[in-house]
Amino acid sequence: MHEPVLKKIFQRHPGLLRRLLNDFLPIEYPVLELEYMTEGLYGDTSGFLCSIALVKCRDSRGDSFIVDVLLQRTPVLMRRVFMNAARIYCRNGQPFHGPSETFPVRTLCLLGYNQFPIESAWVHQYEMRTEGTAGGSLGEVFFTFVELLKWTDPGVPLDESRDLWMIFFTKPGNLVGRSAPGQRLRSEEMWQAVRESGHWHTA
Repeated sequence: MHEPVLKKIFQRHPGLLRRLLNDFLPIEYPVLELEYMTEGLYGDTSGFLCSIALVKCRDSRGDSFIVDVLLQRTPVLMRRVFMNAARIYCRNGQPFHGPSETFPVRTLCLLGYNQFPIESAWVHQYEMRTEGTAGGSLGEVFFTFVELLKWTDPGVPLDESRDLWMIFFTKPGNLVGRSAPGQRLRSEEMWQAVRESGHWHTA
């Protein structure tokens, strides 16, 4: 799907966006609430990154954090993704009255090219950690990269939610009949979004 279509889908279907975040982000407590943020907070203006959604999330424990959902179709320096997250992190507490008003920032980046050398893995998690095997996470900025081209269709039916998302992103018209029986109720909103987008008959 193209960037404008994905933007429209996730604006009209916040429940679908919430499911995407819960399926791909390495979070302990699921996202329950979303609040769309103004695009003025979004830092990258180069055209290399397309922001699909910028949302403030609240999880089931009551903690808040910000997620920027990005799409990259051509290779760019990875530092651009990091710089963008840093800008969001610095700006999200404005007007600044203290560190407690600045929330952790997570980036979910959908890559339309192969970035990482590990051939078998197509979902990659990065975070800032202290040095050493016993070191802990600094806990403020996190990155999830999804390499769309590395995903391999496992066949019918799809048993994993992530596999169903890959069909949604790459061949949305093929969603019919691709989910396992237990997933069909959960996938109803996804099918509705595809119908609305006009991609239902896409091959």
